[in-house]
Amino acid sequence: MTPQETNKDYPSPQDERQQKKKGRLPYIALGLSFLLIIGGAIGYGVYLQSIKEPSTVVEFKPQGSPEAVSHPQEAERVENPIDFEALRAINADVHAWITVPGTTVDYPICQHPTDDSVYLDHDIELNHYPPGTLFTERVNNRSFTDPVTLIYGHVGYTDIMFATLHNYSSREFFDTHEHFVIYTPEHILTYQVISAYVYDDRHIINTNGSFLQEETLAEYFEFVTSPDSISSNVREGVSLTATDRVVQLSTCMQNLLLTNNRYIVTGLLINEQLTY
Repeated sequence: MTPQETNKDYPSPQDERQQKKKGRLPYIALGLSFLLIIGGAIGYGVYLQSIKEPSTVVEFKPQGSPEAVSHPQEAERVENPIDFEALRAINADVHAWITVPGTTVDYPICQHPTDDSVYLDHDIELNHYPPGTLFTERVNNRSFTDPVTLIYGHVGYTDIMFATLHNYSSREFFDTHEHFVIYTPEHILTYQVISAYVYDDRHIINTNGSFLQEETLAEYFEFVTSPDSISSNVREGVSLTATDRVVQLSTCMQNLLLTNNRYIVTGLLINEQLTY
């Protein structure tokens, strides 16, 4: 047998390598096809799962927001009747406005950044003015989201500031004037008057540890809805929970024999309307 004939009958090493490569190609193609099929099946399964069980939407509720309060959607904004831009051009301390139907209470509310006593005898232009201005203290935030917010105002001047809050000592007036409204730059807050009573001169928030303990808040809310007082009017059937927010309007007594007492009108937040 000649060398030429030998080469014809037996493939060379190079020919063997090429033949092996050709033999592996179908297996590689089959493997890739299998992976594509498996990947597609998994992807489609995920897609079907997303249709059957859509992702849960988690809603975050601000701390202290009451369940009973109506929280409006963005599209429900209404026009704010208070021109806060003009008020803040006069004094940046103005953060709200309060209107109490049936009384003369229809005023701005201020909060001084460093001195809680300023508005005891100053107007919103910071001129000396004995009747003062309605104000909140720094212990409360300016957005009325604390469980208890106090607004202070004088009583010793005829029919101005908080003098006419004492109308609530009349049962008839209490029964027929159930709400007051607080306006902020972004909200209209409606409160239901749930009690009005004579209290002592303790600082409500400081003596209750800023209501940081739920037990303390619960005890105080129990007192608010059924006060042990020499004079009180209470809205029947109202109870308060840890998620409720109240505003208390605090003023002095008209009776000179009760100069160490305060008159407290309490409102429960029942509606919150966004504004523009």
